[in-house]
Amino acid sequence: MGLAVVKLSAKEGAKVVATDIAIKQLEEAVSNLERDILALELDVSSEEQWKNVSERTVEAFGKIDNPY
Repeated sequence: MGLAVVKLSAKEGAKVVATDIAIKQLEEAVSNLERDILALELDVSSEEQWKNVSERTVEAFGKIDNPY
């Protein structure tokens, strides 16, 4: 379900950060999508990884938005 949201959001023009603990599978899943998708490893229980995702998102896209 998450990958479907990533694909639809990217198709609609969003810059997407996709996260998963299984980073290799995530990278494979989004590699063939010719969209603006940043794939990052994230164990949601790790504060350090949350910081990394936030920092990398701002580096890549300039800011973090949540349209919901």
